[in-house]
Amino acid sequence: MSRRIWALSAAVTALVAVGATGFLSASASNAGGSGPSGPGGFHSHCRHGEGDGIGLGPLLHRLNLTDAQRTQIQTILSQERESARTLHQQLHSDKAALGEKFFAPGALQSADLEPQIQQLAGVQQQLLEQRIQTAVAIRNVLRPDQLAQAAQLKSQIQALHEQMHNLVAPKP
Repeated sequence: MSRRIWALSAAVTALVAVGATGFLSASASNAGGSGPSGPGGFHSHCRHGEGDGIGLGPLLHRLNLTDAQRTQIQTILSQERESARTLHQQLHSDKAALGEKFFAPGALQSADLEPQIQQLAGVQQQLLEQRIQTAVAIRNVLRPDQLAQAAQLKSQIQALHEQMHNLVAPKP
């Protein structure tokens, strides 16, 4: 019974994610410019926190990177973007297929959606693995002092998130 609930929850989550498909396909096709500040370049990629999956991107701007490091990171991000494009397109079509099946006439059981859910989960897993590989590659470009600074910044950001949560959380 709990597996059915999980499958239904996953289906509903996937359907909600269908609305985000435009965002995913837009970010996947955002490989336009070739300059570091152009569309899809170093600055736009990191500003939006894309590419690493663990929040390293936004911190890179605060780490006093050398020009050589910027070039290496831009190359890593460009390679990741190119290889992720196909996966994002697959994710888009898989979400569309799930939505079509969900809204088709006739009876529907959560088990009927299991093949689509498994397909989506597989593509999402591949994307996650790719982002982690990218983050590790970027991390390996950084010096120890930059890694220490990034860890400190990440701690500060986490503390701010906790403060914000405490400010808006309902009082018991």
